[in-house]
Amino acid sequence: MLLCGFHRLSFVLIVSAVAGCQFDPSAERSVQQGFGADLDAGTIPLTVHKDCLEILSSGRSAGDGSYTIDPDGEGGEPSFEAYCDMTTDGGGWTLVYAYAFTDYGNFRSGANAITPRPSWTFTDSGPSVPLSTTPPTGPQDQGALEFSRWSELGSSFLVQSNINHWLICNEGSGSLVNEVEGSIDCRIEKEVGTACTTEVPTTIHPFWAGSGPTINGGGHYYYWEGTTNNSWPTHDPCGKNQENHLSGVESPGGAIFLRSKS
Repeated sequence: MLLCGFHRLSFVLIVSAVAGCQFDPSAERSVQQGFGADLDAGTIPLTVHKDCLEILSSGRSAGDGSYTIDPDGEGGEPSFEAYCDMTTDGGGWTLVYAYAFTDYGNFRSGANAITPRPSWTFTDSGPSVPLSTTPPTGPQDQGALEFSRWSELGSSFLVQSNINHWLICNEGSGSLVNEVEGSIDCRIEKEVGTACTTEVPTTIHPFWAGSGPTINGGGHYYYWEGTTNNSWPTHDPCGKNQENHLSGVESPGGAIFLRSKS
């Protein structure tokens, strides 16, 4: 971006060999990332949106990547950098949680759990994995947005994993973000492996055994189990609470994104 006395520029990259112009990489970045920028006497005010869906709806998406968002608006909690999936099911998904496993090679061991865990309700007194309130900057950056803020970003959730099918779920009588047990409406968004490509969960239990939520329907499909001495973090595409997930995957893990129901 060249700052050369222009008073208003939005989403335009002008390359010019005009004498006296100076290159401002931060201004270019603000435009490239889709936030919008107005140049007025050298200042660059940025429009900060509530979430990834609002960025997408405003036409300011530059694709999957990091954006500045402010879910509760000006005057509330500070804005922060969030990763947006602008591709899956039309895009507009805000990443709130990314995790790995403590003992993927011995998946059904009691020592295996997701790590870290968000600040959702947790009452198990056994050894637990670290808690995170640091928003992840990408699906491979383990962390979690403070759970009390998840509901600001929508109630529909997208679960991505490289060992289990991707799911998109809308709340029914049950809700992940409000920690309410009940029905959910899910569909497979992406098949990961070949096992059980038609089965989907139908209910959510946010307080399963006091150590993390599960989505199930006869058995667990996903169980985000946060202790290292009790159960194990089921990722079963068949919903049988068995080891039907992919094995031998490099950097195994998963992520949860949120979006308002469309």
